Amino acid sequence: MKGLRALFPILLIAFTPCVSLSADSLQDLLSGLDSWDKDRQIQSAVGLGEMGPAAQMAVPALIRMVKTGRPEVRVVSSIALLKIDPDMKDMVPILLQALNKQGGELQAPLPKEVGLQDDALQKWSALMRSKLDPGILPILVEATKSSDADIRVLGVLVLGGISKQIPEALPYVLSAYEDPDNAVRGAVIGVLSRIGPSAPEVVPGILRGLKDKELDVRLQSIQALGSMDPSPKQAVPELALLAERGSPEEQIAASEVLFKLDPSQSDRIAPRLLRLLRDSSQESSIRLRAAGLMAQVNLAAGGGNALTGLLEDPDPAVRGKAVQLLSGFGLPAVPALLDSLKSPRSLRRAGALQALIQTRPIPPELVPALTDCLKDRDRSIRYLAVKGLGELGALAQAAVPKLVEMLKDSDESIRVSAGDALLNMGPAAVSALDQAASQQENPQLRARAEMLLKKARR
Repeated sequence: MKGLRALFPILLIAFTPCVSLSADSLQDLLSGLDSWDKDRQIQSAVGLGEMGPAAQMAVPALIRMVKTGRPEVRVVSSIALLKIDPDMKDMVPILLQALNKQGGELQAPLPKEVGLQDDALQKWSALMRSKLDPGILPILVEATKSSDADIRVLGVLVLGGISKQIPEALPYVLSAYEDPDNAVRGAVIGVLSRIGPSAPEVVPGILRGLKDKELDVRLQSIQALGSMDPSPKQAVPELALLAERGSPEEQIAASEVLFKLDPSQSDRIAPRLLRLLRDSSQESSIRLRAAGLMAQVNLAAGGGNALTGLLEDPDPAVRGKAVQLLSGFGLPAVPALLDSLKSPRSLRRAGALQALIQTRPIPPELVPALTDCLKDRDRSIRYLAVKGLGELGALAQAAVPKLVEMLKDSDESIRVSAGDALLNMGPAAVSALDQAASQQENPQLRARAEMLLKKARR
């Protein structure tokens, strides 16, 4: 911490105009770089930077400090090198990395030996960004014109990061959108999103991204508009166009943001969602997002009927999402689910049954529906019904006689589950089992009833 406190006043002069120092002073500063005292190393590097081109003989020593020195010394040495020789482009990435580190946004690869992961350097970066001198602006602007796309990305990120302290940086961020590299244009959109709609140039800048030639940039622009608070209402017409005519990814992304910006758009959004939901050729991720947005739109009647069709979808992930959403609709979705129990398709019946079992509050129709499903020709549906009744316990006492009959089902797992369900239903089940044990003509059923009675009376 002592080194960081010492660095505070040094930062204030790091970008000041160059001054002339004597040869003796130059030798003193070079000696200071070899000191074990970090603060003296920092002061020496800053002093050499103040000398500008006159400190040309210090370049090898400063490069050595950039490669081997402590984190703060490395960055201050890189600044000194830039002031001695502005053409030393190799120092720019190090400086950009330091300035950008606090935001945690850096993705571009840099030499590992720079060692910029240190906690101390993160604190140094925060301090430096809070005390930036406008003199750094030309270095950053020059970085956005580099032949290296990674450096241009860094330049954009740092310009965005300092735009609140130095408002003159924002126009350079906006002009970087003309870059031919989609990573740079994406960086511009990301920066504008973080700056937010308080700056009047931001939303028009992001709207440009909706028409970008690259899908990834267009999608990033859609997400940027959705993340803003307050919501940019002027984006609604452009988003509506993408939701109607864009690629499937754009349609769902634009619909999500459009509904967030203007919930009254739900009538326009719903038909597009249904098209995506019903198109089994679409990727699962698209259809799952469409299903999730359908639930947000809360089309309890039409939406419920539309989603029940997904219960027999060939994609198990889509079927599972439909069950989750339909149960989440609550009681308004129950009529559509009961109707699906009559479907000739076992997948649809099974999905509807699962959704009914998970629906809360418990629908009054649940026990009769589960009881009817005990007769289903599909063993998986009979199994689901038995398990569902068992989970209801005493609430499903009306189903006890039918559950006793399930003790002679052809499937052993169903017979076992029926026994477990009866044991969970209290006195009514005990009475029915007692009667079955004493009066049942089927010897197998009678034996199972007697075994369950013993368990129930323990």
